Amino acid sequence: DNDPELLQSLKEASRVINLMRGTLGNENLIDEVKEHDAEVRLAWEPFFRTLFEKLQQREEAKIVFVYHHYGGWTMDLLREYFPTSKIVEVQVTRSRLLDRFVEREVKGGVDHEALWRDDQGERFTILREKYSPSYKGNEENYKKFVDWRFYFPRATIAEGGGSYVINNDDFDGAQQLVSILNEGASI
Repeated sequence: DNDPELLQSLKEASRVINLMRGTLGNENLIDEVKEHDAEVRLAWEPFFRTLFEKLQQREEAKIVFVYHHYGGWTMDLLREYFPTSKIVEVQVTRSRLLDRFVEREVKGGVDHEALWRDDQGERFTILREKYSPSYKGNEENYKKFVDWRFYFPRATIAEGGGSYVINNDDFDGAQQLVSILNEGASI
C-alpha cells in the first residue's frame, strides 16, 4: 500500500487472473490455462521486474520472498535478479491443503451454510448457480471451487541447482525450511 508504483503494476497485472485460473469444472484445465501463458507473462512480467528491482535495493542480507509460483518464466526471472537465491517449494497434499483452507475459515467464524444461502458476492453466487442453493451435500464441491479459485494451476519446481522441495503435510516443513535457508544464500 505504501508503494503506489508497485500497487499500480499489481492492479494492471491482475487483469489476467481469470486466464490464470481457467474455467471452473474444465477437465482440461491445465491445457486451457497454458493456452494463455504468453498473455499472462506479458501482464505479470513488468510487475515482477519492478518488485525484484525494489527488493535488490533493500539492505537486508537475506530476504524471504513468499510467492505462489505460476510459471517457469517467473523462476527464470527470479534467477536473473537473484542468481544465488534458494528456491524452496513447500508442498502439501492437495486434499490436506483444501481441508486446511476450510478449517481455517471455520475457525475464523465463517458459516458456510449461511454464506452459501445468503451471500450475494461472486464466490457464493457461482456456487449456488453451479451446484445448488444449499451448502449441505456440497462440501466437496466447495473444496473443488476453492482449489480452482485460490490455488492456480502452475508449473512444478524440480529439485537441484539451488531449488528444494519440502513436504509440509504434518506441519514439519518449517524445520527443513530453516535448515535450507541457514545454509547462507540470500533471498
